[in-house]
Amino acid sequence: MSWPMSQDYNEAIQNPDVCFADPELKEGEVITNPLGIPIPCSGNFADVYAIKTPTRKWAVKCFTRQIPGLRERYVEISKYLQEVNLPFMVDFRYLEQGIRVKGQWYPVIKMHWVEGLTLNDFVSRQVDKPQVMRTLAQLWIRLAEKLREADVAHCDLQHGNVMLVPNNKKLLIRLVDYDGTCVPALELLKSIEVGHPNYQHPQRLREGTYNLRVDRFSHLVIYTAFQALAVGGKALWEKYEDPDSLLFRRKDFEAPGQSPIFADLKRLGDRQVAHMAEVIAESAQRPIDQVPPLEEVISPVGQTKVPVGVKTDNPFASLRPVPVSKGRRKQRSLAQLIGVITIVFIGIVGCAIWLGQRGGESVDERKVVQKDAGSVRKTAEAKPKTDGQSKTVDVTDQTKTKTTDTEPKPDGKPKPVDERPPLAVAPFDAAKAKELQERWAKYLGVPVEIENSIGMKLRLIPPGRFVMGTTDNTSPDELPHEVVLTRHLYMGVFEVTQAQYEKVMKTNPSYFSPKGEGSSRVDGFDTRTFPVERVSWNDANEFCKKLSALVDEKKEGRIYRLPTEAEWEYACRAGTITRYNVGDTLTPKQANYASTGLLRTTTVGSYAANGFALCDMHGNVWEWCADWYGAQYYAESPKEDPKGPESGNYRVLRGGCWFNKDENCRSADRTWNVPVGRDYYGGFRVVCLTTAKTKGRSAYREAERTRIQYLSDMQEFDVKVYRRLGKKGNTGWGPRITVNGVVSPNGISLHALSNDFSSVKYNLPTRARKFLASVALNDSAVPPCPTPLTFLVFGDRKLLWKSHPIQRAGKAQECVVDIKGVKVLELRVDCPGPFINAQAVWIEPRVEIDD
Repeated sequence: MSWPMSQDYNEAIQNPDVCFADPELKEGEVITNPLGIPIPCSGNFADVYAIKTPTRKWAVKCFTRQIPGLRERYVEISKYLQEVNLPFMVDFRYLEQGIRVKGQWYPVIKMHWVEGLTLNDFVSRQVDKPQVMRTLAQLWIRLAEKLREADVAHCDLQHGNVMLVPNNKKLLIRLVDYDGTCVPALELLKSIEVGHPNYQHPQRLREGTYNLRVDRFSHLVIYTAFQALAVGGKALWEKYEDPDSLLFRRKDFEAPGQSPIFADLKRLGDRQVAHMAEVIAESAQRPIDQVPPLEEVISPVGQTKVPVGVKTDNPFASLRPVPVSKGRRKQRSLAQLIGVITIVFIGIVGCAIWLGQRGGESVDERKVVQKDAGSVRKTAEAKPKTDGQSKTVDVTDQTKTKTTDTEPKPDGKPKPVDERPPLAVAPFDAAKAKELQERWAKYLGVPVEIENSIGMKLRLIPPGRFVMGTTDNTSPDELPHEVVLTRHLYMGVFEVTQAQYEKVMKTNPSYFSPKGEGSSRVDGFDTRTFPVERVSWNDANEFCKKLSALVDEKKEGRIYRLPTEAEWEYACRAGTITRYNVGDTLTPKQANYASTGLLRTTTVGSYAANGFALCDMHGNVWEWCADWYGAQYYAESPKEDPKGPESGNYRVLRGGCWFNKDENCRSADRTWNVPVGRDYYGGFRVVCLTTAKTKGRSAYREAERTRIQYLSDMQEFDVKVYRRLGKKGNTGWGPRITVNGVVSPNGISLHALSNDFSSVKYNLPTRARKFLASVALNDSAVPPCPTPLTFLVFGDRKLLWKSHPIQRAGKAQECVVDIKGVKVLELRVDCPGPFINAQAVWIEPRVEIDD
């Protein structure tokens, strides 16, 4: 079956009486923008429309591609939820004959449209009211009990899927996003998701457990958070505030004894809270099926049952729709402005709620989406798509030069053009990064660094290949995947400064400026060299267009734009494969972030540059990228020059800012905001391409074609004491492959025998040319091994590489081996003496293969 495209649905849904079979939807009216065009919210595999009927408002989910097995799940979930009729679940129906497009019927999901506050947002507004927190705790007991009695597991209970809805003076709780819900008819199937990691049992994240009992752990976590906040109040909330959690995080459950939150909960001095903290810590170490129901473990303190709707102070008084406009604000009549506000608010907020996004509140230009500020939450399902910038010229990868195709030799004969340099293939160090920049600059006949007409310095970034994303995070949001950038480009050495922005845009919107609201924090400083902030994506994009239009820039054939996410991360890493481009830890001497203590932005270039000579890629201000944000995009993005989804609701920002924690400044970390979002932590840097031809140089589509194959995807043979963990699944025992807290999804684990070795062999493709990996002991190797282990690589029985002796868990050693002509590759771990149960692991072992 071929599925309609978004445009097909847009056309069909404008005539509800014709396109729908459902009697209620036939009488409805689709919500449109001021131009009369429907407002779809595009997700991973569907578009969602708001349909207003005479009695209520519905969300209609129209599928844009086939998802195996989802139909059967939706049918069973829809049928069962209608039978049990739980008061906190919304009306959810699968309609086989849902919508007619071009004469053919297609299924839809019809779901009651929910408007309210996400749990995190509600708690942040009410956290200083102990009685409200205790009311939520009692309400949560009732909800957990009703779910268990009805044999329903939501399977992703978390702040983004729990809505607090106003109803006169009552507070109603509603659960949304039922795609992964488990009902009795589905219990024997496999899970299609594992839920939010900050609310799930560690075993579920490892094994994808899917049954009617998986919610029990989430019930404990959320209930305990309410009770703890009722005692600890605002101080506890602010200490652990995170837009992606409700006090607890995944790492707390993996090691409760080392978790600061568990220690703080015990110090609160409340018996109920201390008891629940012990229950969670113990449950996290048990098999998931042994986690007790919430009703059976709560202390008899304050167990008064409450109805599903309870009276409380109105937390929605401050919830006001804010207009979201493109570009500059325009004067409108009052009536027109109110109409636009209402439509945009309905479209953005309602769709976010329906798709189960981490943020379901109103969109406010003054609130930026980021992981410590917590205004707009990270989405769980929505996958926006767009084409990036409007009318941007797709220029060839050539650079202007005054050199000729060939230079005369002393004998008068032409000098041959230098051989094209290789791609910059990560990992490589700073010295190699500099060498590659110089080689490519020489080959192209261009300088390594240029300075444009407004004093902006830009650095040549050579084409290259790297692994984008990280194994730190099991979410597809940061899924590691190989990317090849086939073109060179110039990237700003620094973030765009206030002086540069003002020179082009004739204004300085910055908070940290002499005329800004934060002027007292920068009194006495020359902020002209500080990064510009309080700029939206639209502002940054307009800056690039105006800079490109300057006479001197047009003369040089330069075109400016925002970097794609892939370009940004590649330039940030500069060949590194660690959490940051300075290693696996970040210190206040290396970047401007929360631990620095400045509590403001600072002069660009105040910290050492990375291998490509770029500054402030970590911290100072978040940097806008060209891409629309897509939570699932990494799983299916093209290998070469990915540009992000085709459309969406949010634009991506990268790099962290002055008040972020170090983990939000990681090279792979992603956040996003609406394109009109502005605040004092959002800035940008630019990249530059050129329309001028580089004489004698071919385009970068000639870039060498190689692919990566992980050994975990290859068939092994001649195995001796071998186990495989990671991406291909656990063998039924042992922890995941983790080194310094980072999970390796493509790792291989070898358990050596005492006074012996373990090994595994692979037949290599004929065009294999390089083997790459890192080696270390798994984090579980405590205490250290009695005797040191050695990792070895053999090619056709010849020793090609040998590690330094390793005796304890710690920093990994890098292995890069030339395997041209090798037919059989053998990985071996040698143990010369007694050996304890510690995993010797090959991290991301892979083979480069010429296409």
